[in-house]
Amino acid sequence: MSQFHFFLAKDTLAVYNRLIDRCRLYCVDQGCTTFPNIDQSMLVGFLCKLSDSSDRPQSQLKCALAAMSHLFQAYDIPDVSSTVPVRHMMSALVKSGTVKGRQRSRVLPIKPITDLFESWPDNMCLDIKRLRLKCLTLLALTMMLRPSDVAPKAQLFNIDSKESSQVVLSTSDIKFEDNGSVNIFLHGTKNDTDRAGFQVVVPQASDVKLDPVGTLRMYIEKTKTVRPPNGALFLPLRPPYKAISHSTVASVLNEAIRLAGLDTTQFKAKDFRPTGATVQVANGFDPNVVMKMGRWKTSSVFFEHYVHSKPPKNYTDDLLQD
Repeated sequence: MSQFHFFLAKDTLAVYNRLIDRCRLYCVDQGCTTFPNIDQSMLVGFLCKLSDSSDRPQSQLKCALAAMSHLFQAYDIPDVSSTVPVRHMMSALVKSGTVKGRQRSRVLPIKPITDLFESWPDNMCLDIKRLRLKCLTLLALTMMLRPSDVAPKAQLFNIDSKESSQVVLSTSDIKFEDNGSVNIFLHGTKNDTDRAGFQVVVPQASDVKLDPVGTLRMYIEKTKTVRPPNGALFLPLRPPYKAISHSTVASVLNEAIRLAGLDTTQFKAKDFRPTGATVQVANGFDPNVVMKMGRWKTSSVFFEHYVHSKPPKNYTDDLLQD
């Protein structure tokens, strides 16, 4: 088969390639010799087989349909992945094949984290390792970051050279304002599908030891002598100094959880995003403002998957009072 270049993150492309190959092998087993030009029944058969391999097939089925849709478009053949019968079968497989629901992320208790940073010396006295950890943790809470927001997985593809390069969050994406806030431009992130980017303003905190703006400013200043030509913002602790990966960001956030004395079997780096959303909504912030700050595009996803609301203690008494 010929290779086609897509503007997809490497991890996504690898998943798509595996699923396309599984579909090809399934078609071969069924005696089909025209792959990837297949009909609805062949695709549905593959989806049924794929569904049998998972207790929660929805994610894998959605990826398979997305991968096949890309393939059909590349070969300029009918895209049977989007037909009504296939979509109905997809829904039926999810309903019948889901053995257990998806476990939701947790909301971190924030006080152990803030107590940790209050116990540390001022930013000027912190080494680069602790300063980076503190900076990433405070930004993860205030901006509701994913690790891949700080270290985007997106690739830039040069159609002439056929080479790709990594999207990098750099110091040029950071602007400190006169009012004490910082303006951060995020691009190439998971939900930046049209590559328009997101402008996020983070106000400074009154407590200097918990201020993400001052911590970020100090980190940039202390790492300026080793910053690479592309201006990568967050760097490894040892050379070669280049943009850190999303897995490194996750490791740093997991370390912050450990240092705060929280249970690392219960809480993970991914929990910072729902924590910020849940706490802000619970504290009375306008949900629309929180959604914009956290770069959510739909209120349904925001409220159903990230805001873990709980009724107040007096809920039942207030409801049942005359």
